[in-house]
Amino acid sequence: MSIEVVYALLVIVGLILEWVIYSVEGDRSGGIVTIPLIAVYTLLYPSFGLLLWFIVSVCYIAAEIMYRGFLLYGRRLFLAVVAFCIVVTIPSMFLLGFERFFVISIVPGIVAYNIHYERRFSRTFMLTLAKYLTLLGLGYLLLNL
Repeated sequence: MSIEVVYALLVIVGLILEWVIYSVEGDRSGGIVTIPLIAVYTLLYPSFGLLLWFIVSVCYIAAEIMYRGFLLYGRRLFLAVVAFCIVVTIPSMFLLGFERFFVISIVPGIVAYNIHYERRFSRTFMLTLAKYLTLLGLGYLLLNL
């Protein structure tokens, strides 16, 4: 199976998984398209996927500090988290040699904001991680058929 078809299938399966998770649990597990994008980039470049998850963690902590310390919420918190994510992600990518992927620099901020938004960290994070690992496993399986 060609690599483009596998990536398109991962995005479609990710959309379906998000719809099922939202219908059953009522949680936004990291975002509709962001988790499939991270899974696709992880399949392409495994260390890049690890970098994105590290930045998601840093952005989540920053979102908590902004929410509690500066009383930011809603759209202002979203924009602050995405701006913080860009400030952290782009230099990290250049330092680690992923300079051509700066377009995806807002994705970890969106994931962190969506996890923060639900206010049930462990449940939402586990759903997000389960969705990511499912897509990663499916992509690995389809690429190695």
